Amino acid sequence: MREDTQNQMNLKTAEDLRIAVQEKNLERLLACFDDKCEIELFGLKLAGKDGVKKWFKWTYSHMDKIGFESTKTIIDGNVLFEEYVLNGVIHTGKKVKSRQMRSLIFEEGRIKTFRLYMDRLQFADSIAEDFASKLIISKFTQRSVREMLQ
Repeated sequence: MREDTQNQMNLKTAEDLRIAVQEKNLERLLACFDDKCEIELFGLKLAGKDGVKKWFKWTYSHMDKIGFESTKTIIDGNVLFEEYVLNGVIHTGKKVKSRQMRSLIFEEGRIKTFRLYMDRLQFADSIAEDFASKLIISKFTQRSVREMLQ
């Protein structure tokens, strides 16, 4: 019974995180995280609530609107894995769609560790607008899988 309560509490925190990001609500976002949390994305580690603020500021320096479509969620005690599709709009009005995955590790109902995983080339391609950028990304993508296609 205790594990069910713990899972429900952690699911609520994960939902609060999603809502806070969608609503651009920094105060609600910070309430989801432990004071000594860690965020990992793009090979970087951001520490504490200052790190959460940096991530939030960076996210909204690129995106005007963000929404999520969960495709699979697995929770086991203090660990949650979720696959989802990010649907967003960048500052130019272009719509962005990106498949991503997050893992959350909770401690006492707050996020202790947040890890974000995505195909960076696919994401870059979805936000690129000019021909040159799209061409470069296409070449990198083709080269990255060339040996598998032969």
